[in-house]
Amino acid sequence: MYALHLPVGGLDQLGRFTVQNSYDHISSHGADFIAIIAIDNKFSTVDGNFPKLYRDNIGYDFGSWNYGLTQVDLKEYEQVIFLNSSIVGPNNSDEVFWNYFLNTDVDFLAVTESDQIEKHYQSYLWKIQTKFAASREFRDFMNKPLTENSRESAIQEKELRLRELMQSMKISHKAIFPSGSVCYTNQNPSLDGWEKLLNSGFPYIKKAVIDEKPYLKAKFQLNI
Repeated sequence: MYALHLPVGGLDQLGRFTVQNSYDHISSHGADFIAIIAIDNKFSTVDGNFPKLYRDNIGYDFGSWNYGLTQVDLKEYEQVIFLNSSIVGPNNSDEVFWNYFLNTDVDFLAVTESDQIEKHYQSYLWKIQTKFAASREFRDFMNKPLTENSRESAIQEKELRLRELMQSMKISHKAIFPSGSVCYTNQNPSLDGWEKLLNSGFPYIKKAVIDEKPYLKAKFQLNI
């Protein structure tokens, strides 16, 4: 389930590339893909040959993922993957990464764990086994609306609470890259540890890093 925000002006060139490329690569590894697109303008659409759902821009990524959960028959799947449009890639073969991510025997798996603010799993890419995604505790968590429709509320009430939710559900959970493994614990792993992530086999990078370091476009073969 791919969460994407469509602003009034539409997606920029990098945004259009990112969603189509994500579909092409993820589906090539045998996973079904659906983009849940939060729109500011009810008449806006996104081009691309991938499955799409449109919804009002409420609840940020977790609102989109929650909507997606109501539109998919979870009984058809063993696990549910959640990702958003903040990552770009891959910069090389992603077969090893996806083989590990899809087949690691754990109930909940994230890519990175962070100690910023408090210990938590970063939510740009994670998965959970379907039997737990369908549980009352998880659905209640996903269904609960934000106190206000803001990025800060989404971070405080959803992303920062994921790890403690897994603990309260008493299921196995971990990150591929634990806190402190790719950067100092007071830094953001996906932004400050991007180079170590790449060198360790994670084939994606945050769009925010690309925006800050345009020379990386060549590394990721982004002719845009």
